[in-house]
Parts: sequence; structure tokens; C-alpha cells
Amino acid sequence: MNSPSNTDPLGLRVPEITTDEKSSIWPKPLPEKTLLAVPTVEPDMLPESLRGYAEDCVDRGNFHFDYVASTLMVALGSVIGRKCAIFPKMKDDWHEYPNLWALNIGRPGFMKSPAMGAAMKPLSHLSKAAEEEFNEAAAEFEAAMSQAKIKKSAAESFAKQAAKKGEDFELFDDWPVQPTLRRYTTSDVTTASLGVLLQQNPNGILIESDEVVSVFRAFDRDPELRSFLLTAWNGKQGYTSDRIGRGLNNHIEACCVSWVGGAQPGKILPLVRGALRGGDDDDGFLQRFQLVAFPDGYNEPWKNVDRKPDNAAKEAMIATFERLYSFAAYPDADDFTKGLRFDPEAYERFVDWRSGLENRTRSGDETESMESAIQKQRKLVPAMALIVQLAENHESREVGIKALEMAIRWTASSEAHQRRLYAAARTNDIDVARRILAKIDQGKVSAPFVSRDIYNNGWAGLSDWEGVNEGLDLLTRHRWLRAEELPTTGRTKHLFHLADGVTPAHIAEEANNLKRV
Repeated sequence: MNSPSNTDPLGLRVPEITTDEKSSIWPKPLPEKTLLAVPTVEPDMLPESLRGYAEDCVDRGNFHFDYVASTLMVALGSVIGRKCAIFPKMKDDWHEYPNLWALNIGRPGFMKSPAMGAAMKPLSHLSKAAEEEFNEAAAEFEAAMSQAKIKKSAAESFAKQAAKKGEDFELFDDWPVQPTLRRYTTSDVTTASLGVLLQQNPNGILIESDEVVSVFRAFDRDPELRSFLLTAWNGKQGYTSDRIGRGLNNHIEACCVSWVGGAQPGKILPLVRGALRGGDDDDGFLQRFQLVAFPDGYNEPWKNVDRKPDNAAKEAMIATFERLYSFAAYPDADDFTKGLRFDPEAYERFVDWRSGLENRTRSGDETESMESAIQKQRKLVPAMALIVQLAENHESREVGIKALEMAIRWTASSEAHQRRLYAAARTNDIDVARRILAKIDQGKVSAPFVSRDIYNNGWAGLSDWEGVNEGLDLLTRHRWLRAEELPTTGRTKHLFHLADGVTPAHIAEEANNLKRV
């Protein structure tokens, strides 16, 4: 090799390189990070009574259909809540409630929040009606309390006179019941607040969060919250917490939580990556977000749509929510028949679908994360079928083949979006590597350096110890860095140098290729 001819601004020796030598020492370009292809939710996968409203919102707002559709289904499932279950087998008592968790993923500017807000309007409508009912009931309660206090005073006077005469008397004990505001949604995600809401609203509650990541951050402040939410996912289990207060007892008979939230790829992918590595985060929490919408960027140019909303479609949608809000699933039935089963044709199709599901999870062809996600479709498919069936006909006593096929189609679509999410997390080391080069290009990291010089700064996308080391390993393999092993008494450490032949121009060019998914 020729001797160095000059020194670049970083103090790096820049040799003159012959064409033959380039292939051995020139930095190898980092691979491009590509997303797996995914289908989109089609309008005919929504119940007919919701379809027109969703299409109208998407057209006027230039939204992704997936965001509106998944939020609508979660919202409708939360209204049904624990009032009705589906029994997927003909005789068995296995049952599932239609509370679902949805995750809408997209970069800033993808209009996730406006799309979810449009889909949450029916719950806002129900909440407003509930507030009006509560205000009337509260006024009646105050009047009844005033009368009760007078009756109590009169009863006490009578009791004193009766006691003096040695006569029998009864103490007043006929107090009115204080009304409780029916709640549909909450954004205050703590163990204590959710516990109180679930005690007051046994049918269930829906968590609405613009950024799901903020809830994950709350786990450090509220260690009980994670296990509480894991319990509340299936809507069946009780929970006892010493943190529930406000005069209520600490036991919840059954926790039923629905959840819809948004996430930016740059924020959610490190969390997904942590779960895929195993350890404490590998508890199936992320896989409980079964309705995943991770659509492509906009494929069509923006268009200005300025027209009145389709009120007929909106009224049809709200009417469906109101029907299922008032719906009572056969109050004459006991707990193990308070729900619907498949009709014979749908049951045969469900058994066939489930056979494929169970065999896939036993094949060994799936990653552990996808196995966990696929297994949770045992709840998703029957729950979605129940929502569709009741939306189409709330007087149904069976779930038919049409509702089941819609649920199966939707599940297949969501699985593709889950695969995209998990695959993107697994290739996150490409993104990390480019972020490291960007810090070198900006002069915030100078070679030689050790890994803690990067992750200790808490920079976006570079605060995870394992992720940073995997990014450094990629840069080393692609001849951007040279790793010098440092002698230590404990874990092996490396001092990273810029590899021979790497110039500031190379670093700047590759750093400019940093693209968030």
C-alpha cells in the first residue's frame, strides 16, 4: 500500500488508493432498509353501517383508511365490552370479549391523530349524552339527599321520644344512591385511575393515546401498570391492587380494557426491538396490539376536498353505536350462554382456519415474536366476527359466515403489518449505524471512541446499549470502523477507530442517507 499523502480534517490518514486496493479497504455501503410489503384495509372489511362514514372521513381528510377503520372497530368493540361474548366452540365454555388493542404507526405528518379523532367521534357523542344523563341524575340525587336528611332528622326525633317511653323505634337508613358518570374513554393511564374507572364502569373502558410510547415510559413510574394492563387485555380476569383509592375497595371483579394509540416509527421501533431480544420485555405485551396499521407513505398526490360531511353516513354510524350501547345480551341467560356462537357453516370454517393457525405456531418456521402474535389471533378472529355480526344485526343469536370471513381477512392484513413492524425493528441496526456516522459527521463523536461515548448522551435512536453495539458491529463489518480490543478484567471492550480509507466525504454521504422508516 502507498504511504499516506495527506491528513483530513478529522486527523485521519488518507492513503492514495489504487483501483485494485479499493475493493479491500474502501467502506462498503450500508444496506438500504426496506419495509415489507403490506396490504391495506379495504372498505368492504368494515360493517356496512360504518363503511360510508369511514370513506367520507378518509376522502375529506386525506387520511389513511387503515387508521380510521381500525380505530372504529376498537371503539365499537369497547361499547359492546363485557355485555356480550362469543363462544367459538359449539359446546365448550371458552369465550372471548370484543375489547381490542390497535396500534397506528406512521411518521409525523401522516395525520394519525386527526384520523383517530374522526373515528372516535361516536364515543364523544355517547360521552356527551352520558354527561347530560349524569347531570340530571346528580340534580335528582341532591334533591333526594335533602329529603333524606329531613327524614333522618325526623326519625331521630321520633327515636328519642320512643326511647324515653320505652317503645320500639327504627333508625333511618334509606339514603339515595349517588349516580356515577358513565365513562367511555380515558387518556390518564395509571393503575389507580384505571382501577377506579373500571370499578365504576364494569363494562370496560377504552384507552386513547396519541403516543403509545408515553405509556411505556410510565411503567418505570408505575411498576404495577404493566401487569395490570396485561390482565385487562382479555376482559375476563379480576385484579386486586392496594393502590386503588377514592373510597373504593381494592378489588376489580373483571378488568376489560380496549386501547387505540398512535406511534412514530422512530419511537416505537426501539421498544419493539427490546421485546424481540427477550428478557423482561418479552412478555407478549406488544403482541397484544393485534390490529396494527403501518401503511406506506402517500401514493397519491394531495387533493383539496372542501365539502359538507356526509350526514347520512354519520347518522348511520352513530345509530349503530347507540344500538350497541343500549344492547343487553340476553339478560335471561346465565354467564355461560350470555353470548353468541357460530352457526354451523361458520363453525366449520372457523375450525378449518384455527387448524391452520395452530399448525403454523407448531411448525418452527416463525420467529418467537411472530408465534406469540399469531397465537393471539385465537381471540382476534372470533372477537372481530362478533363485532361485525352485532353491527350488522344486534338481534342476532349466531355469528354467520360473512362476519367470520371479514374477520379472517382483517386478521391476515393486520398480521402483514405486524410482520412489517417486527422486521423493521430487527433491521434497526442499519438506522443506528447511520445515526452514529451522522454524529461523527457533526463532530459530536471523535475517533477513537468506545460505545459508551455514544449511548451515554441519550441521543435519539442511540440511547440503547445493545442497539448501539449492534450498530457499531455493522459499521465494523462494512469497513467503516476498525475495532481494537481493550484488555479488561470483565466484559470485553472495544476502542473504535475510523478504518483506513474512510474520508469525511464518505461519512457525510452515508450520513445523509439516514432515513427514518
